[in-house]
Amino acid sequence: MPHYYINEELQKERIERRKKRMPFYALSKVRNKVLLFLGIILIIFLLHYASTHTKEDDINIMNALESEFKGNFTILSSEKEKKGNITYLISDNNGIEFKAYKSGTTRVFDYQDKLAQKYILEYLEENHLSQNEKLFIEEQPHPISGSEFHHICIVMAIDHFDEIESITRTMNDLYHTVCQKIASHTKDSSASMYALLRFGDVDVQFLNIAHLPIEQLLTSVKTLYVNNMKANKIIDTTIADEDVQKYWHPEELIIYINNEPVIKTNSSMFGTTRTHQTVHYRMDKEDYYINLPKVLLQIPNVTNIDKSTTGLVFGFTYENNNYTFDGKLEKIKGSKLPYDISLTEFKELFHANIKTEFETESLFIEI
Repeated sequence: MPHYYINEELQKERIERRKKRMPFYALSKVRNKVLLFLGIILIIFLLHYASTHTKEDDINIMNALESEFKGNFTILSSEKEKKGNITYLISDNNGIEFKAYKSGTTRVFDYQDKLAQKYILEYLEENHLSQNEKLFIEEQPHPISGSEFHHICIVMAIDHFDEIESITRTMNDLYHTVCQKIASHTKDSSASMYALLRFGDVDVQFLNIAHLPIEQLLTSVKTLYVNNMKANKIIDTTIADEDVQKYWHPEELIIYINNEPVIKTNSSMFGTTRTHQTVHYRMDKEDYYINLPKVLLQIPNVTNIDKSTTGLVFGFTYENNNYTFDGKLEKIKGSKLPYDISLTEFKELFHANIKTEFETESLFIEI
């Protein structure tokens, strides 16, 4: 059996050193436990803070609300997400309940939609339109982060050409009446709302044409209806051929000058693309408009085209007359031209013969 020699003095010395170190080991263990405990408390606090809103949050959302709308408001409830976003349920002094959403510096309210719903229903009731199947309210989803908002939208369906007059007049009166009532709640006394004229599967935002005088508005709706009818090959026995010819104006027409298509070439890192230049129909002007700089190169006798390295055109010469572009103009003023001019002005400026072919959505210009 092997025999090991033990130095008793050395062994005692090691034991004494170990005893002296013991308090430090013990302190280290205690410190770790304390840090763990404090960490748990901190996590609990942060989770609690994330799940509850502060007084500052409430003041912030109310200030944002009151800067936009008139009246007195009361917070009924709130729910804060882990990310810190808050959804509020708020009531005004008339008992209308609505939601507000706060995410960072973003503030969103559906108060205006709730007002629209209230006044639309009142209008339909007062004008005995509640049972009209062609008029109805839709809720259009508008999700904002974790909070589900809806836009209140009034829809008026037009199935036949002979309905356009009455339905458009009703929509026009309803839209402006309701907007005026909503505006009485806003600080800037202005308002709009979601409203659609529906032709089958096509929706027309009434907001885009609501500013037009009534006769021009009717012309615009008839144009939109006939364009949709022709594009989708819809047969409507209530429309006369002369009305089709009067109101049919495709939104775009491909430009041909002296039987040659006007082509725009775009080069990029992905290659080269070639697209047809077009004219666009403006219903408010009841005319097509052409972007003149894009067709100058194909107009005979146009010289001295002055343009920057980026392609911006400043002017040109035609039949010994110098012309310059002014982006602030809407109509030709002497030798100064807007960038987009009507075909009526184009015809006079270049003594052009113009022919439209709506079936092929083409515009033929001879100069």
